[in-house]
Amino acid sequence: MKLYCTICSKEKLGTKDLVPALQRYASQRIDAIFRRAKKDKVKFRILSGELGLVAPHEKIPFYDRQLRIEDVPVLVNQVAKQLAKERITEVVFFLKELPEWKPYVLVLEQACAKNSVPLTKRHA
Repeated sequence: MKLYCTICSKEKLGTKDLVPALQRYASQRIDAIFRRAKKDKVKFRILSGELGLVAPHEKIPFYDRQLRIEDVPVLVNQVAKQLAKERITEVVFFLKELPEWKPYVLVLEQACAKNSVPLTKRHA
């Protein structure tokens, strides 16, 4: 199964209640890629440095944590397991070439490699 993916956003809805990821992350980029996934009939996930791959309607807590390079190995294992569990056969990663995105890119590259899942990168 093909997957469209992008990373979470720093801007978040600050409520302490659990809310769907699409509401928690205040991002036009995420919304646009979600709409594209729906149009293309492709599964969509948000890569969170805290939670791994998050479904758009999955209710998540508030957190404020940016993924760091030293956190990559642990998250790679989590994301690799999530890819396997969801039987993902291809990932299209919508990204921006920014230094703060590097750990997220590494996680997805390494998790896909562990599962022999092809990864295509597109600019968000």
